[in-house]
Amino acid sequence: MALSEKNIRRLLIIAIIFFMIIALEIYVLDIGILKISKELFYTKSIIIFLYYELSLFFSILALSLIFFIKDKKIFILLFSFLILTYSINKTYLFINGSGFGFKELQVFIHEAGHFASDAFLAYGRYFYYSFAIVIGMVAISFFIRKYIVTFRLYLSSLFIAIIIVFAMLTSYSIWYKTAGYLNNFPTPFKIMNTVFYHMGNSIYFGDREALAMEPNKTSKYDNIIWIIDESIGGAYLSINGNSKQTTPFLDSIQDQFINLGLASSGANCSADSHLILMSGIQLNQLPDEQNISLKRSSIFQYAKKAGYRTHYISGQSEDKILQNYLSEYDLEDIDNFYQPPKGFNYIPFPLPESDLIQEINTALLENKKNFLFVVKRGAHFHWEKNSYPESERAFHPSLESGDPLIKENRTKAINSYQNSILWTVDKFFESLLPLLNFPDRDDTILFYTSDHGQSIIENDRFSTHCDSTDPHLNQGIVPFLIFPKSAKSLFTSKVHKNHYNHYQLFPSTVKLMGYDQYENGNSIFENPAKKQIFFSGDLFGRVGGQRNNIKSHTSPE
Repeated sequence: MALSEKNIRRLLIIAIIFFMIIALEIYVLDIGILKISKELFYTKSIIIFLYYELSLFFSILALSLIFFIKDKKIFILLFSFLILTYSINKTYLFINGSGFGFKELQVFIHEAGHFASDAFLAYGRYFYYSFAIVIGMVAISFFIRKYIVTFRLYLSSLFIAIIIVFAMLTSYSIWYKTAGYLNNFPTPFKIMNTVFYHMGNSIYFGDREALAMEPNKTSKYDNIIWIIDESIGGAYLSINGNSKQTTPFLDSIQDQFINLGLASSGANCSADSHLILMSGIQLNQLPDEQNISLKRSSIFQYAKKAGYRTHYISGQSEDKILQNYLSEYDLEDIDNFYQPPKGFNYIPFPLPESDLIQEINTALLENKKNFLFVVKRGAHFHWEKNSYPESERAFHPSLESGDPLIKENRTKAINSYQNSILWTVDKFFESLLPLLNFPDRDDTILFYTSDHGQSIIENDRFSTHCDSTDPHLNQGIVPFLIFPKSAKSLFTSKVHKNHYNHYQLFPSTVKLMGYDQYENGNSIFENPAKKQIFFSGDLFGRVGGQRNNIKSHTSPE
């Protein structure tokens, strides 16, 4: 039966609508299909190439067909989901250059509750940019939908459902088979696949293994303190050569502590680094596909068996809200747990993080032997919000509260960050050390480092840490200090600055507690690290991970 001129016109209009939607997806929403298609064509079999192209075609077709759904409620529901996913992905694309992926989902799960307001202050402009683009999409979509409704160009709901399900299954099969490497699909499918994959690949949650080892030597110190700061880049400290005097107090007492210089963090993300430090897992065991870091005995178990009272003192979270992979099972091995009560107002403080300073001092006064795991609030963005008081703004020009992280503000952002370091690092130690009677006491050793470093508007990215792909090296460069200076007698070789990493802290500590050499990894005191490498991406190997070798660092200014 020959098509009438009217039907031919309708088919032509439908084809134009499809083209408009596809153009929006490919050219506006940055799914990069041409690049990945070319790579598959030249490096994989023709079957793999065609399967991907078929899945991609049906994914785009599925999105286009949503506009032809007759039921208004179902259309609004699906269209709202489209708009939400586009908004999320576009915002991340502005910030990190790669959009929303598996690592971004992990960070959202672990940190969104603690730093959501900071993220909005720092990246608010990109939320607005994304919103503006989405509004444009909504406007175009409105006219497309209106035309379809006016001329009743509806298609079978069953047909549309089959296409959508087929697109979901094929795209997820590719995502699953490549562990997220091949994720160049339209944004809604990319985000759905990411969430489904995360739900289907949960990590271990349960009690840790009992510690079989026994300490066979006398512990060298009654008190062992770990202070893990937040977002402190090693290259930004003046004790490490930064041109701005960000650590004048520490500069003045360099004869009282050991400065190991620029060290590499375990990872460039807070939760990952904390888990590496707490579990003692080593770089050669990453990615941790067997979840060893969540199962093996923690540093708290080693401390308790060696006769130490264990303390977890954190200023980052509130009440009993746990973070950084710390679980309710870990609490069984922690004698004293401190986080400020819900709604605790620590701004303004006359001293930086004075609640933590008081908790540290109290712990040492009340007990003979103590192991303290201290988590500082540190210098997390947005630095002008609550990282230091107005009276301590030493470096100018700096950001004002609410100023975005954009290229034009890079100098201001660096100055703001350095103001934060002056307050939260230097002033912190100026308050803490005299209270603990350093350097005169010889029964206590204190290790200071940060969970990760900081990149500030580098490589055309606006994310400061946690980049899963090709992160700037500054994200993994942290300070590493040991108090007091007398601990230098523990070193069996010369102290080599700029040759240490996070992976050495656990073995060093358990040895000080009286255990034989930790079975995996080397102590700070015996050998400098052979490599300074931090891990980025998924720590558990569910998607791609990356080792980042710090052979040299760039000046932060």
